[in-house]
Amino acid sequence: MISPSFNLREFIETVQDKDCLEIISLAQQEVQMAEQRSFSVKGAVRNRNDGSTRYAADLKGLIFLLTYGAKPMGVGIAPFWIICKNLVDRKQIKPEIMTLFK
Repeated sequence: MISPSFNLREFIETVQDKDCLEIISLAQQEVQMAEQRSFSVKGAVRNRNDGSTRYAADLKGLIFLLTYGAKPMGVGIAPFWIICKNLVDRKQIKPEIMTLFK
């Protein structure tokens, strides 16, 4: 797990220079692990209180953003600006995605 403390900034700093498909794959793995730690395991209540479900929802928003190039409902995309900018600079996603951040 990239961020055992469910810290979105830590995840972003780790993946911001990776390729688009790798970011999506890592985010999917991170969502799976965060959700596994959120339900039916020892410490699940503490993990939910520490933000595991919000962390998983934010990462699902990132996956949606990178997959569809559209803003996900209910998730702020501002933290993902640096990821998108780096991917646009490397021509891995269309530059029009940056208009979503205005």
